[in-house]
Amino acid sequence: MKNLLRRRFLPAILCMVLALGLSACGGKDTPPVETETDGAMGTLSGSKGEKDSGVGVFSGSGEEIAEAELAEESLNLLYDVMAYDDRYAGAVAYLGYRKQGDSTPLSDWLVENCAGLVEAMPFLLHIPAERILGAGWGDLFCIVPRDENTSLAVNHVTWESLGNGVWPVPGEVLYREECAQPVLIFVNYEQWRDEPDTEIVLVTNDGVEVKWIPLTDEYGIPIVPTGEDYIPMLMDFGIWGYVTGLDYPEDWGAVRGRLVATAHRLGAGLHKLDLRALVH
Repeated sequence: MKNLLRRRFLPAILCMVLALGLSACGGKDTPPVETETDGAMGTLSGSKGEKDSGVGVFSGSGEEIAEAELAEESLNLLYDVMAYDDRYAGAVAYLGYRKQGDSTPLSDWLVENCAGLVEAMPFLLHIPAERILGAGWGDLFCIVPRDENTSLAVNHVTWESLGNGVWPVPGEVLYREECAQPVLIFVNYEQWRDEPDTEIVLVTNDGVEVKWIPLTDEYGIPIVPTGEDYIPMLMDFGIWGYVTGLDYPEDWGAVRGRLVATAHRLGAGLHKLDLRALVH
């Protein structure tokens, strides 16, 4: 249980620490961030989008540019948190189950089903249609590579008996990029829930390879692969959508210093996490 608490609350702590750093660097004299408007930051704009995918056309208006900048900041924040631990090959979040035949624009569906996470990580609404994979229904996951130098492959798999059990056999390549970007993946199953039809392969710049068959436990928490000492190799960033008790403590100024110190101790190998110590 202690390992589970540490695994799921450390990213949230680091996220808040980094967010403070980003806000402290901002100011009236900060030059505006240049934003691409050629479709690379396409947005899941709901009513503005296409009927089937819910993906809209990024027109480059002032409001949309501001939204795109917030999306980019949230994605960079996620990259920064993963950089704290070189064992992470990427990050994953389970976004919920979308029923077959659901015609709700995907952006609206995301806001309805995981509003807290969308608010914390608005880049989820700016993933273009070409990086929305799968049948359009089923269990929806977001996969974020560790950084721009991490490759990502998403393969459709079938489950076959190979003599010593039933194993996934890769088939159609749904996505493959050497310099990968975040993707949304709809995952379905064959006969059993432990037989997803999708395989995720991440390879970092220093050669760390992670293969993952998307599975969740009974609470909707991704069951991620682990390395030595059972350390997760994928970071579950879905926690940011529903950890709210630590967002804005009343004595935030004093808490900030303790959060920074706690993050350093955790990074140095702290094995016990007393959440009450962060806010009292």
